[in-house]
Amino acid sequence: MEPTTRGPGVPDGGKRAPIRRIPSPKKPSFRRFIAPAAAAVAVFALLILAVSAILSDRTSSGSPAVTTAQEPPQTLLPETDPPGTEEETSPPETEPLLEQSPVSFVAAGDNLVYRPNIWEAEERARAEGKAEMDFFFTYERVKDTIAGADLAFINQETLLCGRNYEWSGYPLFNGPFEMGKTLAAIGFDVVNIATNHMLDMGLGTGDGIRITREFWDTQPVTLIGGYLNEADFNTPRIVEKNGIRIAFLAYTEHTNGIALSGKSEIVVPLFDKDVIRRQVAAARERADLVFVSAHWGNENTPVLTDFQEEYAQYMADLGVDVILGTHSHCWQPIRWIEGKEGHRTLCAFSLGNFIAEMERPTNALGGFLGFDIVPDRKGNYAIENVTVIPTVSHYNAGFRENVVYYLRDYTDELAATSGIGLYFGNRVRPDDLYAYLNATIDAAFLPDFVKNH
Repeated sequence: MEPTTRGPGVPDGGKRAPIRRIPSPKKPSFRRFIAPAAAAVAVFALLILAVSAILSDRTSSGSPAVTTAQEPPQTLLPETDPPGTEEETSPPETEPLLEQSPVSFVAAGDNLVYRPNIWEAEERARAEGKAEMDFFFTYERVKDTIAGADLAFINQETLLCGRNYEWSGYPLFNGPFEMGKTLAAIGFDVVNIATNHMLDMGLGTGDGIRITREFWDTQPVTLIGGYLNEADFNTPRIVEKNGIRIAFLAYTEHTNGIALSGKSEIVVPLFDKDVIRRQVAAARERADLVFVSAHWGNENTPVLTDFQEEYAQYMADLGVDVILGTHSHCWQPIRWIEGKEGHRTLCAFSLGNFIAEMERPTNALGGFLGFDIVPDRKGNYAIENVTVIPTVSHYNAGFRENVVYYLRDYTDELAATSGIGLYFGNRVRPDDLYAYLNATIDAAFLPDFVKNH
């Protein structure tokens, strides 16, 4: 629309009063008198205006002059922003920043609940007058690492069916619900039960898995590895933290020769390439990263099996981001595995034991695998700052004082009281534990106090 401007006002021209014309007599005409009179009137009017202006100036001369800013001419055009402040109308050159921030992650290995550990918890509860036992005393010295991580994972090796069955240890394990309550309370977020012991109770019926699952569903954790039916099995568990979505899958190599009956709907997630390929693809559609809990390999050795090597490479080729291995009851190597199209997978083949009452010094050596998940602006994720935090599962000659220590705090004096040496006759030497870590795990993943020991 064109601007409309108004100029200075133009005074209306008034009509002159009609002049009555008198017929000219034979006497001299009045016309020569009218013109001089009109001129005189005009001069007099000008004088009056001049005098009025002078008086106005004199009247205002007693006050200081006030200057007001002249208002800009009004226009009907829309206002425009100053140069450089116009609103961006074209798409930005870079993608918007995703609302994500790094996630710190720790994973612990096999949590094996033996009967003496349960008996100790019961004894302590009675001595302290508690109505319910707990296992805080076992994890007291390392709980800060668990609570300090954004996400914490643990492999609950044995079933927790509570008093639905008797407490039992090797070879068919059953533990109390209170163990699970303690793990949740100290900060574990993701719990795996896909292990070779998952059919220990209820055997072919799968009742042990069902009861354990029902318990874990009452806790503030994400449970993986125990599935009530096929639909449940094919539903990936997604955990979101700091805007990052992680899918957790779980598989076990075997169940110690125990098989489910054909009538049970319970699903044991055995390794199967077709299943893994399908589930990884489904998980990638819903999550930013895919982690796999892999229960595999041989016990009591750092030597990998062909099965482990084959499946680790297969999962790396599928684009799995992290493999958390368990089962060997001792640390095994940690590697970056290159998959197809240059994808790199972090694979810890075994995290060792977190707690156990086993007979070898290397069975006592466990710990955490820690790392950070770091997002960038374009939806890519890096696994950084990968490190091992080694621990020692200690018990005395009477299978009491079940406590997890950091390796750096485990002294020769403390090791001399270990039941591994006093009961089984296999002396525990901290120097040997350091040597095992340095021989088994690449130095890139070890803390300086281990490398320099």
